[in-house]
Amino acid sequence: MSSAQSYETLPYPSAAFSQTHPTRLAATAILHGIDAPFPENSRVLEIGCSDGGNLINIAYTLPNSECIGIDYAPSHIAKAQQTVETLGLTNCHFITADIAQFSDDIGRFDYIISHGVYSWVPPSVQQSMINLFANMLTPHGIGYISYNTFPGWHCYRMIREVLEIGLPPVLDVHAKIAQARKFLENIEASAATFNPAYGSVVSSTLDSFRRSNDSYIGHEYFEDDNEPVYFHQFIEYLQKFGLDYVSEASSSGTNLHNASEELLHEISLLSNNRIEREQWLDFFIGRQFRKTLLCKTASNSPKELDNSYFQKLSISSLLVRLPDSTDKSPQFVSPNGLTIGSANLVLARALSYMSSQRPRPIPFDELFLKSAGNNPSESDITAIIALCRQCYDDTLGHLYFCMPTKEKSIGKSIAS
Repeated sequence: MSSAQSYETLPYPSAAFSQTHPTRLAATAILHGIDAPFPENSRVLEIGCSDGGNLINIAYTLPNSECIGIDYAPSHIAKAQQTVETLGLTNCHFITADIAQFSDDIGRFDYIISHGVYSWVPPSVQQSMINLFANMLTPHGIGYISYNTFPGWHCYRMIREVLEIGLPPVLDVHAKIAQARKFLENIEASAATFNPAYGSVVSSTLDSFRRSNDSYIGHEYFEDDNEPVYFHQFIEYLQKFGLDYVSEASSSGTNLHNASEELLHEISLLSNNRIEREQWLDFFIGRQFRKTLLCKTASNSPKELDNSYFQKLSISSLLVRLPDSTDKSPQFVSPNGLTIGSANLVLARALSYMSSQRPRPIPFDELFLKSAGNNPSESDITAIIALCRQCYDDTLGHLYFCMPTKEKSIGKSIAS
């Protein structure tokens, strides 16, 4: 499909991607030593905003912000504008625009978001996108950009090529997707018998097809452009535009705190800096998708995550309390099935309070006060910081900086 027409032919419905909310982006940036702008009164730009599901959620929860979304498809923008009018939002605006020709005369932005665009446009448009980040971010502004990566996407690139060559040409994209589903079902059994490695990739792709709508499949596998990149190559490209790597938007899959000592030692020997470490991590886990935060090199110097900065943030818990164990110590479970508890009285209080307040984000000072009581010690502070770090590493909660002034949100926030 041609990108110029495909989003009109096959609209891509949007959703609220919680990891792109400025309060989440700011928190992650602060952990890495960036003096991120206050989200409450920030300017936010979304490149490739689809029908506004993500940006409208941001605008609604940050009413004093100014949010602007651009998208190439007029049908997307028309639907977004209709939603804004229905909700009566005055701080959210949408523009039909070609990224390659978009002017930067609308000012600078504290947060620029682009989810699910970069890998699916031609190289010339990719360059225009990075130029927008470089030219339109404020000095301490934070950018978010997602993209397909190697080595993980080599497997799915193979399937993309098989579908491109193996399927007969049809004009209707929905018919092509139906053919693709049937085609993969037909080759799954034989592939597993004659080439188990190939069969595993086919089965994995087919499982994704079964869980996904036509919009995702059509744009992921049948767009004219879908060019993954190795992480280190992408960062080298950013640096040519005066941009630098901050971190990933979430810790999931980006840290090795649960890895074996042998693997940790191996990566330390192979890596001279955190960019190299991230690339080697991709090699070891076969990562296929990244959600990267970036900033301006001239104004910032991103660092390794500093635990002391957790004291500047708020945390919302994903933990649910379980029935008390035989020794009466409280136990909690996360959505990913991890069970956590502590015999330490301060930590037990902290876990209980976090669970009781979910999903409300709790400022660190409030959590500490509720946990440590009237006679806190330095060790208590250290313990609460360590708990926040574990929640970050194991996705037991989410971190925020300057909470939204409204607690409710539009739609269902998802992390993708």
